[in-house]
Amino acid sequence: KIMLAILAGGMMCMNGALAHNMATWYGNGDSATSWKGIPSGGTITGACITGANLVLNGEGTHDTIPFADVQNFIGGYSGTADVTNNTITISGGSYSSGLYFYVGLIEGDGTGNANYNNLTIEDGTFSGSGGGASFSAGYVKDGATGDAAYNTLTIKGGTFSVTECYIYAGYTDETANGDAKNNTLKIEGDATFNCQCIVVAGNAYNGESVADSNNVEISGGSFANSSRFYGGQCVGNVTNNTVKISGGSFANDNEFYGGYSYGGNATGNIVEISGGSFGNKNEFYGGYSCLYVNANESPNA
Repeated sequence: KIMLAILAGGMMCMNGALAHNMATWYGNGDSATSWKGIPSGGTITGACITGANLVLNGEGTHDTIPFADVQNFIGGYSGTADVTNNTITISGGSYSSGLYFYVGLIEGDGTGNANYNNLTIEDGTFSGSGGGASFSAGYVKDGATGDAAYNTLTIKGGTFSVTECYIYAGYTDETANGDAKNNTLKIEGDATFNCQCIVVAGNAYNGESVADSNNVEISGGSFANSSRFYGGQCVGNVTNNTVKISGGSFANDNEFYGGYSYGGNATGNIVEISGGSFGNKNEFYGGYSCLYVNANESPNA
């Protein structure tokens, strides 16, 4: 497989320059030349990357690029420093196969935080049976040390028909040393999810990390069977996370967790339901721990 990486909006080059700080999708979609990188926007303060912007406006069809089985869209990227206040906005277009959207990405053995990044999906078609789609506003991975905090991911529309859809406002993986804190994930409008979804405001997979004060807010959208919704998810402790549902349509066998821990305590987490429609066998938990230690049920379950 050949990877097509549009490192738009803040990839740190070896000479310290900032490459492709802004990129706009506007071609006819029939070749790699349909991708246009515009080197503007975004600044480096010390080694930190901030203010980069990637706009996908949908005037082309992304799935016709012939040599891309896995495709990455990156707002701001670093292996050694903070990546903050970067944005990706998707206002239309067609996207298929394995898709990865990272607004602020930290990876490698260095130190840096992925904070205050924003991903907004206003419209678009995401499809393909050969792979899923992953969306992250702030992401720390592959041995890096740093938090994913104060990131925001908002979905206002679009049709999602991939194999699986992973949606994270803030994420630190199992090899990273960092917390997921104060991230917000919002789903509103008429977004349609025709696939299983994993929706998480703040995820911290390292056992020494915590997921704290993350929030999922759902006021619209329609969801297929067997999706999972988490305010905070962690191998360690999950505290003070929330899932708030005021609208939207949910089919069968979905699960909702204010906070979910694989090996620690789940305390102060809440699922709050004030609207929406639900099918059969949906489950609601304020806090859930696989160790059954200090797990609090939702008062609204």
